[in-house]
Order: sequence, then structure tokens, then C-alpha cells
Amino acid sequence: RIECWCLSSQATMEVEVFDDSLGCYYKAFIKAWESDAAHIVYDHDAKAPATLPLSALRQAPSPQESFVPALNSLVEAWEPVDRSVSAVCAWWPATVIQVFDSKLYKVAFDGYGQETILQAESIRPRNPNGHMDKAFSTKTFSFDESLMSGVTEAILTRFQEKCGLATLNADISTAKITFVGSEAALTKAAKMAPMLANMFQREIELLKRKAATAALAEQARAPQIVERFYIDADVVGLAIGKNGANIKMAQAIPNVLQVDINGIDADQAEVTIRATSHDAAAAAKDIMDIVELAVAFEPSMTGAFMGVGGMHLQEIIREYDVRAQMFERGCQFTGKRENCELALAQAELLIETILEEKAQMKELRDLEAQLGIGGRGRGRGRGRGRGRGAGPILSTPAPAPVEDGVVTPPATHSRGRGRGRGR
Repeated sequence: RIECWCLSSQATMEVEVFDDSLGCYYKAFIKAWESDAAHIVYDHDAKAPATLPLSALRQAPSPQESFVPALNSLVEAWEPVDRSVSAVCAWWPATVIQVFDSKLYKVAFDGYGQETILQAESIRPRNPNGHMDKAFSTKTFSFDESLMSGVTEAILTRFQEKCGLATLNADISTAKITFVGSEAALTKAAKMAPMLANMFQREIELLKRKAATAALAEQARAPQIVERFYIDADVVGLAIGKNGANIKMAQAIPNVLQVDINGIDADQAEVTIRATSHDAAAAAKDIMDIVELAVAFEPSMTGAFMGVGGMHLQEIIREYDVRAQMFERGCQFTGKRENCELALAQAELLIETILEEKAQMKELRDLEAQLGIGGRGRGRGRGRGRGRGAGPILSTPAPAPVEDGVVTPPATHSRGRGRGRGR
């Protein structure tokens, strides 16, 4: 993976550094690019790395293995800069002045009047490449930072070769890539830059798939725990959840491998959980297991508990994705444990509210009787409340609760007609 801008493809771009005091060229390698300069390292330790203008650099020529110097050929000779330090060599402009055989040549160095005899391996044709300030230009493109994890040396090398660039510099820290080459190569690279971004994105997706596959392989090698339990066939839909939500949630638990539900007969279904740890299997079971919880109340409260047209009960069913069954002295909820517990809590709160309202209404009627206010009579009235006209009368709605800056409408009682007895 690439973690910084220094790529091996950049480090292997060979250039030659001009020494204008001697007239020779040192071998070096470009490590990083700027708009009109490059950071280079030499092929020897005698000179420290440096940032030099492109006008001081030229690209190394392509090797020519079949080159055979002839008399008066213009060549370059690989010779020590200082014969007392033979390890530091450079390319010197020279002319072949005598040919001894196919392996030995006498050359005269341009501008020095000195002559020497060299082997063929130390002689090459004159470098045809001009200084890089005239041969190359640069263009820098900014990429989305999220794509930088998909940058690889192989992708950059393919892109460089496809566009004919001299090289390119990827700075991962700033998400910028600098293209270096001729104007024609830069124009092509600019047009193909979106394709380069797509290559990074595909690499990221491939890495994710590889990681997921490796995780699955690791899980497959781990010892498996199999948890099986049974649920009634008529609650399979609750166990699965809306659009398979419960199964997806259970399978998303770390170390859970698979969750299956298979029907056994018309009455029962088997839930199978495969995991690599007991804790993961237990957590998945909590999600998939179906429970039944009941709330009890007096038969006389059934209408108020259900609400007009079953409004209150339907609200609980929709809110918590449970099933409800009324019986003579209460209501039973069926579904996920967490959902049933929430439904039960809301039902108990509803019952407490109804009982409190009844107690307050009784106190009010007793007080009116003591004061001799009103008379008994039957009449039709409009009111807010649960059931058949029983319930609190709200003069103004309660303020909506606020959570994280989002206003959520409160659960309010609906208006309903009802027959009531009152003073």
C-alpha cells in the first residue's frame, strides 16, 4: 500500500544533473516534483540530495546495446570526476579520435584537450534529451481524499505508461497527483484523470471484498456454535421483522455467521443461529426470540384502553411492531422481547392514566354534590378521551418534546363523540 508520496516508480526515474563548472553530467534519481524543480538523490554519497531547477536536469537516454563507436563519433564517456576518488563518475562530452578494435577507443574530452583510452562499455552516444525545463511540463490534479486509500504503485504505473508520462508524483497527504511529461502526454493525462479516480475507487471496493472474504474464511475456520429454538408458526413474520430487519440485525452482530428460519409443520418453526462465540449467539437469540407479555385490567376499562375504534391499541401495535390479543381481563402482546416490553410499558402508562382520570372525575362529582351544583341528567357531549367519551379535557395541546433539535409531535388524544353521564 502507498502511505506517502515516495513511490518506487518515481525513485527509478533516472536523470542526469548538469555540473556547469565542469561540463559533465552526474547520474541521479528524481524523488519528488515541484512546478519547476525536482528533489533528486545522486547515485553516490559524495553529494547530498538536493532540490534543483529543471533547467539543470535532463532525462537519461534509452540504452543502446548495439552501439559501436566510429572514428570522429560524438560520444559521452563515463569517467571519474576526480581520479583520486574513482567512485564518483560522470558523463563527459567527448569525440572518438582513434579506434583500436571493437573494444578499445581513444577519446578527446571537449573543452579540455585531454585524451584517454576507454573500453566500449564506458562510451555511449550523445544524450539526445534536452534539459527538462524545455522538454517537460507539469500539471497537478486534486482528488477526493477518500480515494487515496485506493492508490497503488501498480495503478499509477499503468496510468503513466498509458498516457506516455515521464513520471508522476502522488502526494497522499494532500490528495494531489502531479503529472510530468510532454504537452501531448499532459493533455492525454488530463482527459483520463477521471478514469484514474475510478481505478482508485475500484481498488477500494476490491480491498473491501477481499477483507470481507478473509473475515468469512476466518470465521469458517473458527469453531461454530449452533443455537436452535422453536417459535409458533403464526409469529414467524414477527421474528423475521419488516423486510427481514430482525434477521439482518442479528447477522450484523460480530461473530454471528448465519441465521435461518425453517418451518417444521403447520404449528412450529425452527430458528437456527450459527456463531463463533456464545455471547454472539445469545445476542442474536435475543433479537430473534418471540415472547408474550400481558397487562391486566378490569373488564370495565376495556373500552377506554382500546380507544375509539381501537385507536389506542392500534397505535401501540404500529409503534412497536407487536401483535395484540384482548382477553376478558387484559391484553397480551406478542413479538420481540424489547418491543413487547416497550408496548407493555406504554399499556401500563395508559391504564394508570385512565385510573387517575376516573379518580379525579369521582372527586369532582363528589365536590359538586356537596356544593349542590347541577343536577343529574343524561346528555350528549363532545370530549377528548379514551373509550366511550371518558378522558381528560385539554384546553391547550401539550408542548411537543424536543430531542436533538428535532420536534416530535406528542401523542394526543383524539376527539370523539360519546354518551356520558355528568352533572
